[in-house]
Amino acid sequence: MSRKLSSFIIIFLLIISLAAVGTAEGAADAYEASTIRLLRHSGTVDILDVEGAPRFLLDNVRFASGETLITGEDGQASVGLDDTKILTLDTDTNVQFVQEADHMRLNLQEGTIYLDVQEKLDENAALDIQTSTLTVGIRGTIVYASDKPDPNRARAREIILGVLEGTAEINFKDNKGAKRVVPVPAGKKVVVPASENPDGGVSPEISAMTAEDIKGFVTDQIIADTGAVERIIEGNENGEQLLAGAPIEGDVENPYPADGDWTIGSMVKIVAQSASKLFDGTPLVRPADALVSGLPADFNISVTCDGSQTNAGTTDNVISSYTITNSIGENVTSHFTNIQTVAGSLVVDPAPLIVWTGSAEKEYDGEPLICEDAGVRTISGYNVEQPSWQNTSVVTESALGSEQMVAVSGRTYVHGTNPLTGETKDIELRAGQRLSVALQTDDSAGESLDFVIETLTEDDLPEEVLRLYADNPDLLAAACEETGWDPDVIADLITKLPPQQPESTVTHYGLKVASSNQSNIMNDSANVRITVDTQITNYSTRVLGSEEATFTPIRLDPSIKVTATGSQTEIGESQNSYTISFGTADEHNYVIREDLGTLKV
Repeated sequence: MSRKLSSFIIIFLLIISLAAVGTAEGAADAYEASTIRLLRHSGTVDILDVEGAPRFLLDNVRFASGETLITGEDGQASVGLDDTKILTLDTDTNVQFVQEADHMRLNLQEGTIYLDVQEKLDENAALDIQTSTLTVGIRGTIVYASDKPDPNRARAREIILGVLEGTAEINFKDNKGAKRVVPVPAGKKVVVPASENPDGGVSPEISAMTAEDIKGFVTDQIIADTGAVERIIEGNENGEQLLAGAPIEGDVENPYPADGDWTIGSMVKIVAQSASKLFDGTPLVRPADALVSGLPADFNISVTCDGSQTNAGTTDNVISSYTITNSIGENVTSHFTNIQTVAGSLVVDPAPLIVWTGSAEKEYDGEPLICEDAGVRTISGYNVEQPSWQNTSVVTESALGSEQMVAVSGRTYVHGTNPLTGETKDIELRAGQRLSVALQTDDSAGESLDFVIETLTEDDLPEEVLRLYADNPDLLAAACEETGWDPDVIADLITKLPPQQPESTVTHYGLKVASSNQSNIMNDSANVRITVDTQITNYSTRVLGSEEATFTPIRLDPSIKVTATGSQTEIGESQNSYTISFGTADEHNYVIREDLGTLKV
């Protein structure tokens, strides 16, 4: 560190600390943590557990995923996310902590936070700040963020993000519906103007940060840590002026008029979404789902993709048109000189079709032995004596929004396709196992999908599964026999479930199921409808969200009919043969396998 910089830091700390006496009182010089824990608090502070109930509060208390920290009008609190990440909450702030493996999300539901990430994250780790309209990807930086209501409009909110060191990345959907990824460097702030309809898309405004933007709470956090002061000055070209409160020159916004003499030559990349599924008779399309990176936040873009695949096969999802507009809606597409478009792939795989026939046996009597039992299913091993719920799974959603499938009895056969590579995977999920889908990025191998299977204990079972077991004792007994689970432990977990509003039930696959949950119950087999947005995240391995990887049941065309034709008269045995009529179905949309019975005399 230079002598000039050292002198500036000393003078800055002396000046600013005099102005902040009392405000920064109680702030620690540095914080360290080895897990998510409360480092300090003052004033009114509450912790809510995953069910929303208050829990005990004391320094060093640990947080579980899904718990929430709330500060009142006189409260502040600091949390160590680990030994290199410190989060501080201002007054009237509400943050939920969600963590799955190496991915942590801070749900900023209200208020203002200051986050200091002192070391760059590992390439497989992720830390996001989620506001009502923006997702902020963090690698190694100092940022502050606020999400507050507009006092003049009941449903409107204003989002502000300031980057003091390093670079953050904002992910959002713009007013044209395009998914956008925009980097925000040190010294810049992002303002999302108050909107009464955040689901309709936003137009973030990026400008230079001023000393007024960090006055008060943010400045108090900076001066509590000499290291942060040094990093902000060295990592921000306007850091000295910012901390000293001096005006920053050159903060003039370009209006980007349609008839202006300006061009943007940096690359704007538009990637059409890729998607895959098993044949179900409906078109697979992604007409407007594209990811846009490199486009400054001052602009909006609308994208149209042409591609449709109904029968088994593959087609390109081509970007057919795009229009870039400025902040007042003028078409400025011609001012961008380096636009790259990437087509996606729409992949429809043939659905599995298992033709089965029944078996029979008798002593020789000179008469032909036949068995008319026959049909089609999506898995082999059909047994007419099996209860209809024998092979059942439940789809649940994780706290980070990814779908997971839990096999609650028997076996579930899952088929998925990577739309980027065309690679298909078939796996068998056994009772007591949970399945999720992750996107793996390898510079040498490209994008691939990883089906992650976990074996669950009784304590791992989600609420939806426990309620299903509670309503179906035979299902619970079968599951415990298959997995070795203790039924008494599960019964105790069921008694501890939170009360629920009364709801009507239906019979689904022979099970008693809550009406709202029947679409999440699957029998025998499923396929994973996968949609992949490349570059959507700033880390290389992630679990796919429910919009990207969705478990759906395999459906067979009801016009397909199978007739058993086998006959055995003499002593011996033979397969129970069959004929198949596809009716209105196209046989090329199915992969046929046989599971034939035996006729034995």
